[in-house]
Amino acid sequence: MRHGIVPGRHLVWHEQGFVEPIRASARGNPPIQNRRIRALPEHQMQLTGTVNYHVHSDARQAFHIDAGGVTGELISPELAATVIDVKDVRMGDAAVRFAVDSVGFLRAPTKVTNFTAGELWKAEYDRELTDLLKQEVEARDVVIFDHTVRVDDPNSDRKPARNVHSDYSPEGAQQRLIDILGAEKAEDWSAGHYGFINVWRPVDASINSAPLDLVRPSSVEKEDWVLVDLIHPDRLGHIMGLAANDGHESRTSRPYWRVEICGRS
Repeated sequence: MRHGIVPGRHLVWHEQGFVEPIRASARGNPPIQNRRIRALPEHQMQLTGTVNYHVHSDARQAFHIDAGGVTGELISPELAATVIDVKDVRMGDAAVRFAVDSVGFLRAPTKVTNFTAGELWKAEYDRELTDLLKQEVEARDVVIFDHTVRVDDPNSDRKPARNVHSDYSPEGAQQRLIDILGAEKAEDWSAGHYGFINVWRPVDASINSAPLDLVRPSSVEKEDWVLVDLIHPDRLGHIMGLAANDGHESRTSRPYWRVEICGRS
């Protein structure tokens, strides 16, 4: 095959942070630092945004999710609010390819018109996504395991994630594969190439707040990553937070719908 699904690759959208500052909780969030990333040459600059980078620390860092048993309550580690220059893909300025950059952009209309009608829409939508992945990345098997609607509203239980991050650490990705498939099937998949893919789309209207910003993976250094715990009331998880680096190259657009998919080539 020309290119398959490999660990860490994300088709269409890779959740790498939103260009709007995080709102501090009254439950003990540390102050957010402020800094500025070096500007691009004027002829390349399309727009600016503010992202919340993670910071390096000697102490283990964590997000406390649904803290104190309160749904939607979030206690954050220290973050650095940083103004960055961003290129907008809608202006034709995103020369990225999934095979090279682990990020791709495409038009894929759906027949689903109502994503809130109980569970009725999922079967048809999952078929569309399976066909999309098999066509675009030549996936042999596709397992769709999560649908998430992000709503930028103070009363939403699933607000946009406002920290620059990757969803999985290497160990976390392997454990998630076991959780989804079971140990025996996960071992079979691990013998080949597999990956977790985030697919994003707007489901209602144009997005006017919390647009998704993506960092080109090739512009990220290994030492930029910070292991961060996700402490839920009933379980412990991990993500990889990203610390600021002048070399990061960003792209943005306006996705709103996220679907998590696991597939192998």
